[in-house]
Amino acid sequence: MKRAIGKIASIIGSSKNIDFKFVQSCEVYCHQKSNRALVAKQFNHAGLTADQPDGIVEVPFLDTDQLATSICSALKDCIFEPKFNYRDLKASDWPAYKKSGEKTIKKFETDFIRLHIRGVNESNLSFQITTGEIGDYGLCLKSSVGPRDDMGIAINHIVQKYVWFKNSE
Repeated sequence: MKRAIGKIASIIGSSKNIDFKFVQSCEVYCHQKSNRALVAKQFNHAGLTADQPDGIVEVPFLDTDQLATSICSALKDCIFEPKFNYRDLKASDWPAYKKSGEKTIKKFETDFIRLHIRGVNESNLSFQITTGEIGDYGLCLKSSVGPRDDMGIAINHIVQKYVWFKNSE
């Protein structure tokens, strides 16, 4: 079993479905005007990622402990599935969009800030948080979170900065 270091690494461990290491990832969708966050478990399709259909949980955005626990659980439950056909999927099949309850995808993308969290490498001891693009030049915010860092606080901080930059456009 993988050696666990600190808070994040001890929770994440290795994937249950395979016996080799791969980059774990998840998505977090934070509502800009409420205390809602959707945490999505993902498939890793040999580098491409997609939300798992039944892998979305809603947690309070401001409850950093619950947010961190949900993120670590989603990362742990990331499934490596190298072969996947994206052609048959429609935008409206997006699991996070469905869970949000928004009437349109455009409204979902406007109201929720999307954060991608992924292991820096196959060891998954450190994670990179990346926001969506801001402005006309494709800028995004990135932060690295180590094994002893608090993932919930890091997410709250990066969302706060993202909103500030977005409102400064």
